[in-house]
Amino acid sequence: MDQIELNNSDNSDSDLTSVINVFDIALAKMESIEPVVAASWPGTLIYTVTATNRGPSNASNIGIRESLDLPEGVTVQSIVPSAGSFAPDNDPNGLWTLNLPLGETATLTVTLTVDNGAPNNGTVSSTSSLESASGTDSNNSNNSVTETTNIVAGVDLVVTQIGLDGPVVAGSGVGNLTYTIEVTNLGPLEATGLELMEMLTFADGIVVNSVTPSAGSFLDQIWSVGELAVGTSETLEVTLTVGPSAALSSPGVTSTASVSSVDQTQINSGNESASASNDIFREVDLAVSATNSRDPVLSGFNLPKNLFHTITVLNNGPSDASGVTLNLTEVLPDGASVESINPASGASFEDSVWTVGDIAVGSSSSIIYYFNVPETVTGGLDLLSNEASIASANELLLNPTDDSRVISTDVVSPSSADLAAGAISLDLQTALFKQVITITNNNPGALPAFRILVSGMPEGVTIHNAQGEFG
Repeated sequence: MDQIELNNSDNSDSDLTSVINVFDIALAKMESIEPVVAASWPGTLIYTVTATNRGPSNASNIGIRESLDLPEGVTVQSIVPSAGSFAPDNDPNGLWTLNLPLGETATLTVTLTVDNGAPNNGTVSSTSSLESASGTDSNNSNNSVTETTNIVAGVDLVVTQIGLDGPVVAGSGVGNLTYTIEVTNLGPLEATGLELMEMLTFADGIVVNSVTPSAGSFLDQIWSVGELAVGTSETLEVTLTVGPSAALSSPGVTSTASVSSVDQTQINSGNESASASNDIFREVDLAVSATNSRDPVLSGFNLPKNLFHTITVLNNGPSDASGVTLNLTEVLPDGASVESINPASGASFEDSVWTVGDIAVGSSSSIIYYFNVPETVTGGLDLLSNEASIASANELLLNPTDDSRVISTDVVSPSSADLAAGAISLDLQTALFKQVITITNNNPGALPAFRILVSGMPEGVTIHNAQGEFG
């Protein structure tokens, strides 16, 4: 410098500036389940705490307090940080200490076990709060977070029905309908004081044979099971007899089984009741038979009604029959006639239709055709006949081979038989007069038993004996 500095005191100057760490530590929390079911499994409930440094500076010496409000039956299984440390270990009021660079995130995983001692409708609360850090947090609104989880302690009871999948045939046997009610405890608690109500409805003709519980007792529609351990089941077996008189119906039997009482709270509602039904079906085997009063019939003998045909319909089951009708026809030779047609009481006959109506299993109904066969009717085979066939029934017909029957009767006529009397001769050995009378049957069928009238003998002459021979 060419010039001279006159005042050196003002030739330099200085100033101090403070450097401050500023950051935004944002806390968030998430629960693994809501609500939590008591005693479902270890480590049921997990809280995940997330700490994020939104900057602008790095953050060090961060202290985050984890406070757990745990009711009876809830314990800490583990508390594990992804960065830093947590002390005291697994303490429900411990401190999470860590450093968190700008933009970084760390997590704290809190795992809890909710056992069967946890209260129903109780709560678990987890609060995470920023307590300290080296520097200044610029946003206090996200420095604390709380999550509350509800507790459900109870039993999940499942009721099912097996076997009501019919239809069942009325009258098909004793105990022809059996079904089973099953109750299963899916937990998580053991069920005590367990009762189920079985509402069974059915029509006339159905009776209850037995109700057999695998555990407990059954009385007045209430199945008292008592205790039911987790993962176990009990059954109630119901046996009915759908008798032959049970009506065709859909449904014919309905069962509704429901849990009516249990000491614990029921969870997962909707499966603690089950309903099932069964249709009733009817089947019958109607067997038609026919008989005649004689075969052959001798025309002109024992009039009137010297022949009758009896037609019978029998119900072999298994169900009672209803609405039974039969078509009847008859074939007559010239000169023969129907004297009367007499159905059994309760039945009717009109226009060739025999209306029987109801026939119980093992019962039958008959109708009788009375014929007049005068002596003018010439002989022949199968001249008089009736045919009967099932026309209708309300039930399904089984075994159609016996649903119809034909009955025929031969006619023999005295006019078709010749009588020839031989000469009267004296038998010297016996001192008796003998005469041979020959009967020749010109009918197509055999003559029935008959008698010969002998007349015109002189006074004092009697028949000593008579012997016949066929040939």
